[in-house]
Amino acid sequence: MGVFLLLKGDYREAEKYLKRAEQEGMVDAPHNLRELKKKLANINNRREAGVNENKDDDKTRTSSQRRR
Repeated sequence: MGVFLLLKGDYREAEKYLKRAEQEGMVDAPHNLRELKKKLANINNRREAGVNENKDDDKTRTSSQRRR
């Protein structure tokens, strides 16, 4: 659910789900939380620079996409 919300652009709700997933031991949750933080930093930097585009490369992953 956290990745879905992240992809949807609902970052605050995504963070809640990803933090809970991390607490429950989901292996990809820490990675996805880091990506969320990067995305939020990029959005803030773009706002400060006056850029209105919200297209970032999405590097979140689900358990089926996990690197081995």
